[in-house]
Amino acid sequence: MRTINSTPSRPFGRLREWVCAPLIVALAASCCQAITINAIYRGPGELLGTFGTAQSAPANAVGGGTLQAIMDVAVDYWESAYGDPFTLTVQYGWFPRTGSTTGTHRLLSEGGTPHRETSAAIALDSDGSTIWFADPTPTDSVEFSTYTDYTADLGAGVMNVGREFTGGFGHAARHDLFTTVLHEVGHALGLSSANNAFVAERGDNDVDVLSPLPFAGSQIPLNSGNAHLNMSHPLMRSSRGSGVRRLASEADILANAQISQFTQVNLMPLVPEPATWVLLAAGVSALPLVRRRRAHRS
Repeated sequence: MRTINSTPSRPFGRLREWVCAPLIVALAASCCQAITINAIYRGPGELLGTFGTAQSAPANAVGGGTLQAIMDVAVDYWESAYGDPFTLTVQYGWFPRTGSTTGTHRLLSEGGTPHRETSAAIALDSDGSTIWFADPTPTDSVEFSTYTDYTADLGAGVMNVGREFTGGFGHAARHDLFTTVLHEVGHALGLSSANNAFVAERGDNDVDVLSPLPFAGSQIPLNSGNAHLNMSHPLMRSSRGSGVRRLASEADILANAQISQFTQVNLMPLVPEPATWVLLAAGVSALPLVRRRRAHRS
């Protein structure tokens, strides 16, 4: 029987302190190479495949942030999780979604060795039925009152299976755009029903983590009908409510790594990126880690 344990009420500032030591190790191992995610914004009036014509941001979104800025932070976060050299292109924008759907990922191309998704399209709901919290500062989570770590033994030791902020107040009581963008980009990194590598992995409704990945021997449960994790608190579960923010758990990162055959993983990626003092403490020059400025081109 799988037991889920939780450690509640860790403020985000303390979370950053907690991860400094493993982060320094990860930086030393992967500062010179990493995946690259090229994010291309499709503005109002532009076409994006079967999503059709992009719309403007919904007028009832609150918080004052922009989809482009939030995507930048989400991309930086996922890039810091994997050290393998690989390039993924993601086109994204605002498009009407149906029913309670807040975001949709679609695979555009796949291939290579190892077999991976190489380009994707992401649509965020624009019809006003989702009231978005567009966080102007997605690199912190001060708008949420409680942070909880969830852990479980999935067969090879206790791993983190959820990094969850709850108790969003003010504008953050709405639906968190940052979480949805993180989730949809996560689909493009492996957990996609259209991805042949995922189809090959999902036969027994779990992701079997293999060496050389950490927690080799773990079995990460999948939903039987879609490309989501079958647990209550990971980023890549099938649903999330208002007033909640989720970051990628170790289970999320390992599931995508196994599907896409990433071998260099950082199980504790940070939002925001490491501050200069952390780099100096690690003895690592900040220059190789300066990220390119993304052009939000169409």
